[in-house]
Amino acid sequence: MSARVLVLGATGMLGSTVTSILRRSGHDVTGTVRDLALVPAGRRDRHRLFDAFTDDPSGLLEGFSSGDYVINCIGLIKHRLRDDDAGDRYNAIKINAELPYALARAAGERNVRVIQIATDCVYSGQTGGYDETAAHDATDVYGQSKSLGEVPGDHFLNLRCSIIGPEQKSRDSLLEWVLAHEPGSTFNGYLDHRWNGVTTDVFAAIAAGIVQTGSTLSGTRHLVPADSVDKDALSRLILSAYGREDVSVLPVETGTPVDRTLTTIHPDVNATLWRDAGYDEIPTIETMVRTLASESIERDS
Repeated sequence: MSARVLVLGATGMLGSTVTSILRRSGHDVTGTVRDLALVPAGRRDRHRLFDAFTDDPSGLLEGFSSGDYVINCIGLIKHRLRDDDAGDRYNAIKINAELPYALARAAGERNVRVIQIATDCVYSGQTGGYDETAAHDATDVYGQSKSLGEVPGDHFLNLRCSIIGPEQKSRDSLLEWVLAHEPGSTFNGYLDHRWNGVTTDVFAAIAAGIVQTGSTLSGTRHLVPADSVDKDALSRLILSAYGREDVSVLPVETGTPVDRTLTTIHPDVNATLWRDAGYDEIPTIETMVRTLASESIERDS
């Protein structure tokens, strides 16, 4: 089915990929941006100005109705929030916690469904293997604000996963950080930090599958790939996939294990999400990273 889709944060790491893949899938997609100068001139008619700090999202949804979707890709990330800074705390509450409820209210008035990425950082990482019933035990501003922003409701889907992918405007993500290392350099790879997230193009494909099938899935669900890796192995995989044999990784133990890997009490739902996104089998992390790299290299060549 073809639907109208509004993507909040269309020039960010996740939003740009979601917007691109949904448009390729034949949907009528509008993206929000804070500055139209970030959008090529020929595409500005498909974008709307929206400042999540000051604007009411209800005005963005005029003309939207049942069967349409909003995908919230706006969020302040962990690395940009200082726990001891009052301004950062305010911003985190405003964007990560309050915005989703304003969006839910506006969408609910029009029977529009909302898909929002939720984070594994609501968990402390002390145990790993967190399912949908696990208590949120993060103590930092990011984790707590994102926890508050998980809206309960029958038209709102919080899809929890960690993501990696390329960025257009900054170099804050793990992928960009790894690839930014100079030839001949060495950095530490953490053996005691585990991960089982997805790439941004995979999340976008999952979202496209939800829209394409007209899914009414709601609540909080975990998106779980076929395996998990430590951050040392993930760093090496990224370098290998992007042909960066000129950088070395030194395996180290930090002494402070972090394991935010996810599991799910809904394996049937997890399997359906992957199948509707076009996957015959749930992919491994290596498959996802190598696919992302090959597509990025092909685009840049």
